[in-house]
Amino acid sequence: MRTLTVPANACNTKAIKDGEQVSDTLIIFITLMLMFAGGVLKGIVGIALPAFLIGTMSIFLPPREVVLIILLPIMFSNFRQAFQGEPVLSVVWRYRILAVCSCITIAIVASFASTVRTDILLLLAGCAVILFGFVGLSGAIPHLPSRFDGWGQGVTGVLSGVLGGLTAMWGPPIAMYLMARDVPKAQFVQATGLLFSVSSVFMMAGIFVGDELTWGVIAYSAAMVPAVFAGIKFGEWIRGYLDHGMFYRAVLVVFILIGLNLIRKAVFG
Repeated sequence: MRTLTVPANACNTKAIKDGEQVSDTLIIFITLMLMFAGGVLKGIVGIALPAFLIGTMSIFLPPREVVLIILLPIMFSNFRQAFQGEPVLSVVWRYRILAVCSCITIAIVASFASTVRTDILLLLAGCAVILFGFVGLSGAIPHLPSRFDGWGQGVTGVLSGVLGGLTAMWGPPIAMYLMARDVPKAQFVQATGLLFSVSSVFMMAGIFVGDELTWGVIAYSAAMVPAVFAGIKFGEWIRGYLDHGMFYRAVLVVFILIGLNLIRKAVFG
């Protein structure tokens, strides 16, 4: 069994692998490399950072501790993305129903998420990621007419709030909603950044109320932010040279593989 506990001073991290201790340095190095890789992915397509990090880091860390570690990298990277495009207030107003429903739900769910069994958390996350991947690859996402947009935002907000409160992965429902609305690529990237950043603030508030957020956790999470930002810059550079559609299909395949791995861990441990 592999475990890691982020202590109060965030500098004494240990992992256990098959009964043997893995050094702090190795764990931190692997975590930084995964943060960079996740940043590259987000820099290219604007999404998938939480799904990638939870899917990979949960191989050697408990999933709930992964959620705590990635909080600040998620929040700050989304803040950066939210301010790239049209005025933020106009985007907020356009998606106000989704944002409100998501924030309320995520704060409630995150406050008691630590009491949810780990296997259930992994199963929910895996199913959500696989669904997103297959629906995106099949091109079967239905069009959501403007007259139903209010209801669509409300349902999407609740679903993303529940999923985000449990797993820190509120992206799949929001991304599928935006695809169903046929929003332009630039608007898609900015809207996901804005909605994800707002949700992440309420996610942190819910975790704080649940008494999981310590200064040690915050420091450890903050130390991961530069690696993610470096990856995002590199990913944005790649975006200018690669065909976005082809790479996006590859990302959806990666989503499915990550989801399968999460379900494997939920079922077989």
